[in-house]
Amino acid sequence: LLPLSKYVLEFIVLPAKAKSADVKLIRHIVPHLRKHFPDKKTGSGTDAFFTELNRSRTPPEDLDFLTFSVNPQVHAFDVRTMTENLQGHRYVVESCRGFAGGKAIHVGPVTLKMRTNPNATSRVPENIGSEALPSYVDSRQLSLYAAGWTMGSFKYLAENQVEAITYYQTCGWAGLVSHPDESWPKAYAVPSRCVYPVYLVLQELLRYKKKFIKPLISSHPLVMDGVAFVDGAGNETILLANLTPEAQHIQFLLKGFSSRTIDAGNALGLMEGTAWISTLKPVPVDNAIVLPPFALALIEK
Repeated sequence: LLPLSKYVLEFIVLPAKAKSADVKLIRHIVPHLRKHFPDKKTGSGTDAFFTELNRSRTPPEDLDFLTFSVNPQVHAFDVRTMTENLQGHRYVVESCRGFAGGKAIHVGPVTLKMRTNPNATSRVPENIGSEALPSYVDSRQLSLYAAGWTMGSFKYLAENQVEAITYYQTCGWAGLVSHPDESWPKAYAVPSRCVYPVYLVLQELLRYKKKFIKPLISSHPLVMDGVAFVDGAGNETILLANLTPEAQHIQFLLKGFSSRTIDAGNALGLMEGTAWISTLKPVPVDNAIVLPPFALALIEK
């Protein structure tokens, strides 16, 4: 067990068949984990939506955190609905905190589509051809919109003090980078080896992990939203996303800042590794910025 321990960050106890963990499962498993891995956090909850955890609440007393997954597509699948669902992140966290007993909240995985339907009464085998994708895959995983949506997801979870967030899977159709065993249909013209725009935005967010989140209020959150960071010296960094297919003229009060933009013109080079975000030309910001469709802006001094 000791060699394994150094690779483990935390344990999440989940039921094999039930929608959320109950007190019997927690009391059967958690003491053994505490005994063999005393320095590791242990949590539980549901592998499904917050709805399932809210209906059958996992008792938090013997845990370090509660957990549930998030996706923006259950009843509708258009971009507008997905964007509207971003603000819902805040409300499910607030609701969970109401019965978490002061314990931390970990959210994940966050995905664009549901991985499985927890309320399905039967399982129908998928017939995946060479030009088809599994039902849990959204082709927008490759898009700039997915990167902007991910930034918005992080904003609402981080601003509401979620302790940990897991995004997507590591590689493949529903991941951050390509994988040879999950090649995209030819219609998508995806390079055989590349990172996805969601990788780029998570890479940027990780640059600021030692900074503090500063609340950012958008006057039109269905059009533009973002996340702000500040360090101990008061230096600010802002990441913005245009969540629409139209160019947006965004006004704000900033002095001495410059912006680097990720858009359709440079996204492919960034995905293939022939260009780097750090080498994008910064443009001075003069109280306003024009963001192309679904573009991202990295604004800092």
